[in-house]
Amino acid sequence: MKDILFLLINYKNKTEIVDFICHIKKLLKEDNIDYSIIVSDNSSDKKEFDYLNNLYKADNNVYINDTGENLGYLKGAYNGYNYFFDKLKQQAKWVFVCNTDLKLENNFFKVFMSKYFYHNLIIAPNIELKSSGIHQNPFMRKRPSKISFSFRLIIMKYPILYIIYKNLFSQIWLKIKDKLKNKSNDFKNKENNYIYAAHGSFCLLPLIFFERKCTLNYFNFLFGEEIFIAEQAKENNIKIQLCNDLKVIHNENQTTSGVNDSKIAFFNYLSLKELKKRYFFK
Repeated sequence: MKDILFLLINYKNKTEIVDFICHIKKLLKEDNIDYSIIVSDNSSDKKEFDYLNNLYKADNNVYINDTGENLGYLKGAYNGYNYFFDKLKQQAKWVFVCNTDLKLENNFFKVFMSKYFYHNLIIAPNIELKSSGIHQNPFMRKRPSKISFSFRLIIMKYPILYIIYKNLFSQIWLKIKDKLKNKSNDFKNKENNYIYAAHGSFCLLPLIFFERKCTLNYFNFLFGEEIFIAEQAKENNIKIQLCNDLKVIHNENQTTSGVNDSKIAFFNYLSLKELKKRYFFK
């Protein structure tokens, strides 16, 4: 059994994939960790797949998985997990689902292995946006109420409302939330700091998540993955802990940078509508 399985997604960002793999392999080697990396290639581009496959074909720790289509983020990770579990016949004590536009602090794995490796909880690292310094965790400190969830749904249903919200209110609110988090004792506390949902750019899932039949098989293309994981954790009595001593720098959300606002609102609406039906208004 591997210590850590990394599930990465390639969608026409092979250079970023290679840089990230090089970055984490260097850190993993220093801490003597047994790991595997599965790159699920969502690009539907033979040249893209062949480039990565040829680059890593002699590497016993890195596998390139051709999904055949663009499955989106979490479902692409789910496809990679199945490749690892079914085709390679392996299992891992931890599954790290992560973006590739991240920079981990040099002592990240040393801290993880010494403090959290034997815990049966989902870990939310301290993720800081490089451009603004805003902290992305906790993604949600508390479970949203039915009223706030319905408000989000209305915003996403009408693209013009989403555009107004995004450009006028969301960044201001994020900065206010971040200041409150930094001032609060809870945010500074490194022990037993439990939250509702972890940010999806880097989510650390223990083996127990899968043993209790939780899944990465998300029902939609993008957005809402954090709530999907949080609700499964809630239903299966798995806590989510904010760990501020696991530090990560995030170079923004590159995977959605080419998607226009109308599509972002549309995919958000589809996800929130299904999440509402499954978990909030049963």
